[in-house]
Order: sequence, then C-alpha cells, then structure tokens
Amino acid sequence: TDPEPAVRASAAGRLEDDAVLALAASDPEPVVRAAALARLAPGMVRDRAALHDADPSVRIAALARPAEGALLARLAAEDLDPAVRAAALRQVTDPATLLACALADPNPQVRHAAAEALQDGTSLVGLVAATERGVLAWAWIEHRLLVTANVTDPVRFAQSGPHRGHCAAAHRSAR
Repeated sequence: TDPEPAVRASAAGRLEDDAVLALAASDPEPVVRAAALARLAPGMVRDRAALHDADPSVRIAALARPAEGALLARLAAEDLDPAVRAAALRQVTDPATLLACALADPNPQVRHAAAEALQDGTSLVGLVAATERGVLAWAWIEHRLLVTANVTDPVRFAQSGPHRGHCAAAHRSAR
C-alpha cells in the first residue's frame, strides 16, 4: 500500500503468494502489474492480463513464465504491439504459426523472432509431421534462406514486402 509505484513493484517482485500477487496484478500502475504478473503462476489472471492489459510491458510480463499454446498463438498473431507478438513467438512451438508469422508479419522484429524459433530443429520436425506428405515442409526448407535474409534485412524486406497480410490471416488460411 506504499504510495510509490517503485516500492510496490519491488515488493511484488519478491512475493510468492499467488493470492497476493493476483491483487498486485490489478494495481493501477503498469510497473506494479508487470512485476506481479512476472511472478504469478499461470492461470486466468495472467491470461487475462496478457490479452487485455492496456500496457504492452504488462502483457509482455504476463508471458515471463511459460504460457498455454493457444494463448501464445493468439498473441503472436493478433496483438497490436510488435514487442508483445515477438515475446509470444519466443514461446510458440507450433511450426505453422511460426512459419505464418515469419512470412507475413509486417514488423521485421516479429518476423525475426519467428524465424529464430523456426531455426530450432524441433520446429522442422513438427512442420513435417503437421503435413500429410511434408509438402509444406519442403517448401519451407527451399525458401528458408530467402525468408531468413528477408526478415533480418530491412532493405530486402522493403523490396519483397510482407506476403500479403498479417500472420493471423496467413495462419488461418494454412488450416
């Protein structure tokens, strides 16, 4: 109940009781909410904050601990803030979501986060398993160097542009 947000945030950063952390997660100051959410166990309070808090730093803090796949995919595809989308992609394991975001997100930092996650060998195995004959996986392998170059080089990406739409639309059409 200290009037200084920094003091409340510091206290929230040391708490271990989820009931008290949940209360701190509703503090009017974003710095306090972020500190509480970073320590709070997964659940409704964290999920709600990740999806609906007005402050992007609070939404990112809600992802400090592992989150559920559907929540991560939704944030990666639909959050308005590129930093939140990139933070969610760092935990996404669904190769289709990663590929869609690597190819279609309008923000280079988000595309880069998706491309880095795709370079994890388990993503390729999942992508092959997710397709009946591995056609999508072979296309991904064939274009991997081009995509990686485009997402990390703003000049190249400016020339090729996002592949018509945001990764949410690309992901939906892949299903």
